[in-house]
Amino acid sequence: MKLESLSAFYHNLLLDNSQIKVVGLSGLNSEELLSLAEFIVSGPYKKWILPQDLDSLAQLSLWESSSNSFYCCLDKLKKKDVPFVLQMVGSSCFQSYLLSSNTAGIQVFYNELKNQMLWLDLSGEKPWHKKDRLLFLLQAEIKKEGFSIDKQALTYVLDHEEGQLDRARQRLKSAQLMSAETKKITLEQVKTLLPERLQELDFSWIDQLIYKKEFLEKPECNEASELLLFFGQMRYALNNSLKIKSLQMKLIPMEEFKSYFPKLSPQALAHQIKKTDEVSIFFLEEVLKLIYDKELELKQDFHQPSSIFIELIAKIFELKTCLKPVN
Repeated sequence: MKLESLSAFYHNLLLDNSQIKVVGLSGLNSEELLSLAEFIVSGPYKKWILPQDLDSLAQLSLWESSSNSFYCCLDKLKKKDVPFVLQMVGSSCFQSYLLSSNTAGIQVFYNELKNQMLWLDLSGEKPWHKKDRLLFLLQAEIKKEGFSIDKQALTYVLDHEEGQLDRARQRLKSAQLMSAETKKITLEQVKTLLPERLQELDFSWIDQLIYKKEFLEKPECNEASELLLFFGQMRYALNNSLKIKSLQMKLIPMEEFKSYFPKLSPQALAHQIKKTDEVSIFFLEEVLKLIYDKELELKQDFHQPSSIFIELIAKIFELKTCLKPVN
């Protein structure tokens, strides 16, 4: 747990919910509540630690009530004192923040104020813990495959992919290919593979390449970093289609497909199924083999991405012309 991460979280919470009258926050441990208390001290907020501040709260003057308030440790309130605090929160013209270590401390307030209250339950994983967990998981996976990686390099990849685990894994696979001899992934290597401009690359023409009979655009990949990203996008589309083909062969009901693709929206899944119906399993498997072959070729010669890409496109078109249309 890092204080600066918590402070940033609290700051964003206040800004993002400035128009909401009551904000409930449950699932905070004692250390996190303490850090929040330290954060509150520097801001224009009145802090009430319950139940010891109940007497002071009862003697509150009109002037003192003219500010946003934090009500801490609601889970420690006795049942007989809940109506009084509920009345104070409900009648205030200013924002109230309700803090509790468990959901029970917030539930009674939410039942009464839900029309004007936002409740954020952090009983599970905290937002400031997730990044450390993902970094630990990725580092363990890399180590298991016989590689080492600089912590800065790993952080750079995860930040670049905005915390998306699957996408970070794809990028790290590409970095492993690049460092196959040394078995060490450095920050310089991943920066070469993932420059900022790659976030703006448009690979929408991949659908035409895989699923359409005719190819209308003229794609280009002139750098190794672009080609590695292209390989990842191709594999993702091909693997999704192969999974769909497998489910269809097993006669899995269409309404159950969504459970196999939790990251796809219903519309995206329906579109993927429609595209997949246009091609054969044989074609999908052969293109996937080509991708792996060309990725290995790129690893052996990082200076010829353009020619490798052109050969790949040519071979895919050769496969298309040799296969009969899917009925």
